Amino acid sequence: LPILAPSSARVFCLQGRSGTPHGLPLKEIMASTLTAGVGAVLLTQAMSAVGTMAVMPTLPFFAMEQLNASALEVALLASCYNFAQMIFSPVIGALSDRCGRKWVMLGGLLLQAFCNSIQAEAESAGALLLARGLVGIAMSTGPVEMAYIMDHTQGESQLSHVLALQRVTCNAGALLGPLVAHGFERYGFPALCRGLACINLINLLIGSMLWESKRPGFDGQQASIASNAESSRPGAACFRDDCLAVLFNGGLCYLLGVSFAFTFACGTSDGPEPMFLQERFGFGQAQFGWFYMVSNASTLVWSPMVPALIAQFGSLNACAAGCLGNAGAVVFIIALRGVPWVPYFYAAATVGLF
Repeated sequence: LPILAPSSARVFCLQGRSGTPHGLPLKEIMASTLTAGVGAVLLTQAMSAVGTMAVMPTLPFFAMEQLNASALEVALLASCYNFAQMIFSPVIGALSDRCGRKWVMLGGLLLQAFCNSIQAEAESAGALLLARGLVGIAMSTGPVEMAYIMDHTQGESQLSHVLALQRVTCNAGALLGPLVAHGFERYGFPALCRGLACINLINLLIGSMLWESKRPGFDGQQASIASNAESSRPGAACFRDDCLAVLFNGGLCYLLGVSFAFTFACGTSDGPEPMFLQERFGFGQAQFGWFYMVSNASTLVWSPMVPALIAQFGSLNACAAGCLGNAGAVVFIIALRGVPWVPYFYAAATVGLF
C-alpha cells in the first residue's frame, strides 16, 4: 500500500495503480454493496492514513532538531520500519489464518496505540529507531486487512469496486494528514504521536463492534480440513515448493526481481530524502508536509486516468513509459537544484503518474 517519491506516501497507494475499475465513476462504486465489516476496514484505514501522514512530515525534523540525529540515523528511521514490516507481515498473515482476521487486526491496533505512545516519549535517536521498528511490526496487519476484504466480498466485480473505493478513501485520508500536521505544528511531534495513538484506540472500538469473527462460508469442518491439509505437508517442504514454483516460472521470477530492485532503490532513497530536500531546496517541516500532500493528491488525480492509458497503449508500453518517466524525474530533481517548484513536480510525477 509505502515507496523516489516517498515510500510512506506510497503506502496508501494501495493495490498498484488499479484506479477505478473499468472507468467506473465514484458514485457507482459508492453504490456497490458493502458489509459493515468491510466498511469499517475502509474507515479505519482512512483514519489511520490521516494520523500516519500527520506524523510523517514531522518525524525527520524532530529527529534532526530535537534529538540531534545524524544523517545515517534519519535514513535508518525508514529502513527499520520497512524491515520490520517485511519480516513480520508474512508471520502475522499466517497467524490470522489460524486465529481469525478480526482478533489479529484488533491486536495490531492495540499494539499500534502502545507503540505510538512509546514513540511520543523517545528522548534519543536510538529510542526513536526502536520505536519506529515497533511501529513497523504493529503496522504489519495490512495484508490481514486485505484478506478480510477479500473474505467478505462476493465476486471479482464487487472486489474491484471495493479496492477502488479503498484507494480513494486511503489517499483522501493521507491527503488530509499533512494539513492536520500543519494545524498542530506548534504542539510538536510527541503530541501528534499521542493523537495517532488515540486514533488507533478509536479504530479498535470501531473494529470490535463491526468486524466479523468468522469468514463467510468457512465453518469449523472446513477449518479442520484446511488445518489437516496444512499439517500433512511440512512447513519446510511448503516453503521449498513455493520457491521452486517461482524460480521455474520465468515471467513471475523476472517480475518479482524487478519489483525487488525497484522497492530496494525506493527504500534506499527514502531515508535521506528529507535531508536532500532540506539541503538542496531549503525544505522545512511545512514544505515537507506540502510535498506529501502533492504526492497523495497526484494519486487521486491520476488514478482514474492510468487504466485508460494502459488500455490505449498496452501494458508493456505503459511499463516502459513508467520506468523512463521515473528515471527522468530523478534526473530532473538532481539537476535543477534550488528551483522551488521542482520537488513538487517530482512528487506528482513519480507517485501519481509514473
